[in-house]
Amino acid sequence: MLCPYCKKRISNVSGFCSECGQKLEQATQTSKTNDYWNDVNKADSQRNQQYKRLVSKEIKEKRAQANKSIATFIVVMVIAIIAVFGFMKYRAYSSKMVAEIKTLLIGKTLTAHDTHMEGLGWTMNEYWQLTFTDESTLDYAYIETTGPRDDDEIPQYKGTYSYTVSRSITGTYKISTNGDTYELNVNDNNEVQGISRK
Repeated sequence: MLCPYCKKRISNVSGFCSECGQKLEQATQTSKTNDYWNDVNKADSQRNQQYKRLVSKEIKEKRAQANKSIATFIVVMVIAIIAVFGFMKYRAYSSKMVAEIKTLLIGKTLTAHDTHMEGLGWTMNEYWQLTFTDESTLDYAYIETTGPRDDDEIPQYKGTYSYTVSRSITGTYKISTNGDTYELNVNDNNEVQGISRK
């Protein structure tokens, strides 16, 4: 065996080191004590390293969660801003198109027609005639006939009413007047082709 003090090779049965004279029993005891504390320190160090790893992992997870929340917030804000600007742009465009249609309607007379059956198979025809005097008022005339209207049958004037024009997202124009709603038939060039009763 080796002497724990002088590191020389000595006999295994010696109670003392033949080289340095130290009592080997005491050295063995000290060595065991040192081994115990070494084991304790090693275990302590391992626990500290494990704790640091856990804390580091938790910090990384919290940072990742915080970064994810910030990224989500930024994406939502960007989408909201785009939506607001898009809505504002759509409203401006829609207002422009409605103003254009109102200008094109001035002086025009449009007739909406509807056919329905009554009684014993009588075919009734209704005609609503709208004459647009300016961008906010129109003259309203109405006639109901049995069968198609003859050339000499003229809708009767019912009064002058204010009207509003609205435009849907799909580009459909609606005119509201006197509690009734009409839909404008408009081509791709925004030219009015006719009107129908809704």
